[in-house]
Amino acid sequence: MADHVPKIRLLQASVDPEDESEFRILIDDKFVKYITIDAGLYDSDDMCFEPSLVSLMPPLPPGDWNKGRISRNPKTGDIHFSAVSKTHLPGITTTWHPTRVDHLELREVQKLRSNVYEVAYPGFSCTVVAKFARFE
Repeated sequence: MADHVPKIRLLQASVDPEDESEFRILIDDKFVKYITIDAGLYDSDDMCFEPSLVSLMPPLPPGDWNKGRISRNPKTGDIHFSAVSKTHLPGITTTWHPTRVDHLELREVQKLRSNVYEVAYPGFSCTVVAKFARFE
Protein backbone atom coordinates (compact mmCIF):
# COMPACT_ATOMS: atom_id res chain seq x y z
CA MET A 1 0.00 0.00 0.00
CA ALA A 2 1.35 3.44 -0.96
CA ASP A 3 2.03 6.06 1.70
CA HIS A 4 -0.57 8.79 2.09
CA VAL A 5 0.46 12.03 0.37
CA PRO A 6 -1.07 14.84 2.41
CA LYS A 7 -3.04 17.62 0.77
CA ILE A 8 -1.34 20.86 1.84
CA ARG A 9 -3.02 24.25 1.54
CA LEU A 10 -1.28 27.52 2.41
CA LEU A 11 -3.56 29.60 4.64
CA GLN A 12 -1.22 32.44 5.55
CA ALA A 13 2.36 33.44 4.82
CA SER A 14 4.58 35.99 6.53
CA VAL A 15 7.73 35.98 4.41
CA ASP A 16 10.88 37.85 5.42
CA PRO A 17 13.92 37.39 3.13
CA GLU A 18 16.27 38.61 5.90
CA ASP A 19 14.82 36.63 8.81
CA GLU A 20 12.73 33.54 9.48
CA SER A 21 9.38 33.23 7.71
CA GLU A 22 6.17 31.94 9.26
CA PHE A 23 3.35 29.98 7.68
CA ARG A 24 -0.05 28.61 8.61
CA ILE A 25 -0.97 25.56 6.54
CA LEU A 26 -3.96 23.24 6.40
CA ILE A 27 -3.32 19.50 6.08
CA ASP A 28 -5.96 17.24 4.51
CA ASP A 29 -8.67 19.89 5.14
CA LYS A 30 -8.52 19.02 8.87
CA PHE A 31 -5.30 19.97 10.64
CA VAL A 32 -3.81 23.47 10.98
CA LYS A 33 -0.05 23.57 11.47
CA TYR A 34 2.31 26.49 12.01
CA ILE A 35 5.69 26.26 10.30
CA THR A 36 8.73 28.50 10.68
CA ILE A 37 11.33 28.41 7.91
CA ASP A 38 14.85 29.62 8.69
CA ALA A 39 16.19 32.55 6.67
CA GLY A 40 17.98 31.82 3.41
CA LEU A 41 16.55 28.38 2.70
CA TYR A 42 14.14 29.31 -0.10
CA ASP A 43 13.52 32.24 -2.43
CA SER A 44 10.88 34.69 -1.17
CA ASP A 45 8.81 34.37 -4.36
CA ASP A 46 8.73 30.58 -4.00
CA MET A 47 7.56 30.84 -0.38
CA CYS A 48 4.71 33.18 -1.35
CA PHE A 49 3.39 30.85 -4.08
CA GLU A 50 1.62 27.81 -2.63
CA PRO A 51 2.57 25.23 -5.31
CA SER A 52 6.25 26.22 -5.11
CA LEU A 53 6.33 26.22 -1.32
CA VAL A 54 4.63 22.81 -1.10
CA SER A 55 7.04 21.29 -3.64
CA LEU A 56 10.10 22.64 -1.79
CA MET A 57 9.10 21.61 1.73
CA PRO A 58 10.59 18.41 3.14
CA PRO A 59 8.09 15.63 3.92
CA LEU A 60 5.85 16.38 6.88
CA PRO A 61 6.93 14.54 10.02
CA PRO A 62 4.50 11.94 11.38
CA GLY A 63 2.74 12.33 14.69
CA ASP A 64 0.55 14.80 16.50
CA TRP A 65 2.20 18.22 16.22
CA ASN A 66 1.06 21.74 15.41
CA LYS A 67 4.34 23.73 15.30
CA GLY A 68 7.38 22.89 13.24
CA ARG A 69 10.67 24.42 12.08
CA ILE A 70 12.41 23.83 8.76
CA SER A 71 16.20 24.27 8.88
CA ARG A 72 19.36 23.20 7.10
CA ASN A 73 21.11 20.23 8.67
CA PRO A 74 24.59 21.57 9.56
CA LYS A 75 26.27 18.20 8.91
CA THR A 76 24.61 17.13 5.64
CA GLY A 77 23.34 20.45 4.27
CA ASP A 78 19.92 18.88 3.71
CA ILE A 79 16.80 20.92 4.42
CA HIS A 80 14.63 19.12 6.97
CA PHE A 81 12.18 19.55 9.83
CA SER A 82 14.59 20.30 12.68
CA ALA A 83 11.86 20.46 15.32
CA VAL A 84 8.16 19.71 15.81
CA SER A 85 6.06 20.12 18.92
CA LYS A 86 2.51 19.97 20.17
CA THR A 87 2.05 23.43 21.65
CA HIS A 88 -0.92 25.03 23.37
CA LEU A 89 -1.83 27.96 21.12
CA PRO A 90 -3.57 31.08 22.41
CA GLY A 91 -7.21 31.48 21.49
CA ILE A 92 -10.13 33.82 21.91
CA THR A 93 -11.19 33.93 25.53
CA THR A 94 -13.99 36.52 25.42
CA THR A 95 -16.72 36.39 22.78
CA TRP A 96 -19.33 39.02 22.09
CA HIS A 97 -21.83 36.75 20.32
CA PRO A 98 -23.10 33.22 21.10
CA THR A 99 -22.72 32.00 17.49
CA ARG A 100 -19.45 30.19 16.93
CA VAL A 101 -18.12 29.39 13.45
CA ASP A 102 -15.60 26.69 12.58
CA HIS A 103 -13.35 28.35 10.02
CA LEU A 104 -12.70 24.99 8.35
CA GLU A 105 -16.39 24.88 7.36
CA LEU A 106 -16.24 28.23 5.55
CA ARG A 107 -16.30 28.05 1.75
CA GLU A 108 -14.61 30.91 -0.09
CA VAL A 109 -16.91 32.51 -2.64
CA GLN A 110 -14.75 35.45 -3.65
CA LYS A 111 -11.55 37.14 -2.47
CA LEU A 112 -12.30 40.80 -1.74
CA ARG A 113 -8.80 41.88 -0.66
CA SER A 114 -5.85 40.52 1.29
CA ASN A 115 -7.23 38.21 4.04
CA VAL A 116 -10.83 39.35 3.39
CA TYR A 117 -13.25 36.98 1.67
CA GLU A 118 -16.89 36.61 0.81
CA VAL A 119 -17.75 33.19 2.27
CA ALA A 120 -20.62 30.75 2.62
CA TYR A 121 -21.26 28.82 5.82
CA PRO A 122 -23.70 25.91 6.33
CA GLY A 123 -25.31 27.58 9.36
CA PHE A 124 -26.10 30.87 7.57
CA SER A 125 -28.75 31.47 4.91
CA CYS A 126 -26.78 34.32 3.33
CA THR A 127 -23.26 35.03 2.18
CA VAL A 128 -21.04 36.75 4.75
CA VAL A 129 -17.67 38.50 4.81
CA ALA A 130 -14.82 36.94 6.77
CA LYS A 131 -11.54 38.59 7.65
CA PHE A 132 -8.62 36.40 8.68
CA ALA A 133 -6.08 38.07 10.90
CA ARG A 134 -2.67 36.78 11.95
CA PHE A 135 -1.98 36.76 15.66
CA GLU A 136 0.85 35.30 17.74
